[in-house]
Amino acid sequence: MGELLTSLSILISLTALLINWNKDRQIEVKRQSAAIKELSIQAFSNVVFWKDLNLHFFDRADVTIKDAARLFALNKKNILTRDLFAKEINQIRNEIDYEILQKDLKTFHFKLLNYGLDPDSTFIRTITYINTILEINYKDYQQDTERIILSEEIPKTKETCHFGR
Repeated sequence: MGELLTSLSILISLTALLINWNKDRQIEVKRQSAAIKELSIQAFSNVVFWKDLNLHFFDRADVTIKDAARLFALNKKNILTRDLFAKEINQIRNEIDYEILQKDLKTFHFKLLNYGLDPDSTFIRTITYINTILEINYKDYQQDTERIILSEEIPKTKETCHFGR
């Protein structure tokens, strides 16, 4: 009888231990799921903010284009205009890149690696691809604006900008 009670108490203890372990495991899985969800939302939010900052570059560049057109109309020197335009555009780009760096927008998603995100995942490859495209786009923008400024004829009037071109 004593052996039966001992066996029964061990079985009950083992069952209680397994039930507790299972509940703890479920709580840990829920906690990790919530953390991954929160980090994923933050990573997506950062990508959207990163996009907005890069679009803001062109809003700020538009003001610089108008300033360069005004400068060119006044001094009729396309080399000087190109140099000052390039300086302003680079300054705008550096300010935006600094803000992106400060807010950890391009690398925040690497925190997901701690939760099992594959380093070669579609998300990480997409971020890398977007960054590459932005760099190519910026270099093309610089080359195109330089070509346009240098090919501009010296105007006879003090015209500063053409709308709709």
